[in-house]
Amino acid sequence: MVQNVNDTPTSKKDADWHDAFIEALSLDPNVSAACLVAGVHRDTAYTHRKTNKDFRHRWKLALEKSVDDLESEARRRAKKGTRKPIFHKGVICGYERQYSDTLMIFLLKAHRPGKYREPTQYNHQQVTTVQQPIVIAYEDVNTANDPAAAGGAEATPQAEAIPSEP
Repeated sequence: MVQNVNDTPTSKKDADWHDAFIEALSLDPNVSAACLVAGVHRDTAYTHRKTNKDFRHRWKLALEKSVDDLESEARRRAKKGTRKPIFHKGVICGYERQYSDTLMIFLLKAHRPGKYREPTQYNHQQVTTVQQPIVIAYEDVNTANDPAAAGGAEATPQAEAIPSEP
């Protein structure tokens, strides 16, 4: 048996899958995929991370390495772009370089948050309700045929004030 930092016994079998898991996790920050490579259930991996200080530390380092690799690839794609084929009638006739503005934005927000990240604190102002009547204008379709509409006392109103609710 191998002793870990917590003095909790770690079997040779555990040590073997730990190594396979950490190696896979350092290549891809996907715990489920690393568990498949190591041949263990996710719950087992998380239990060992919780109870084994050395394994927890190696897990953290493996994730940092794989995320660093992802960040390097994002930076490369943002700055150098990727080569995309151009097709004409189903045949490649050339290539163009495409850059990722979205990746560039994410990198700038991550590394220069004071300049590029959206503000996270907002000044919330109290909203007050204005108690004024709402005026609705409408046209009476019978106005043209209504003799009182020519200015008589019984003319159809052209606008009506509707008080707003308190």
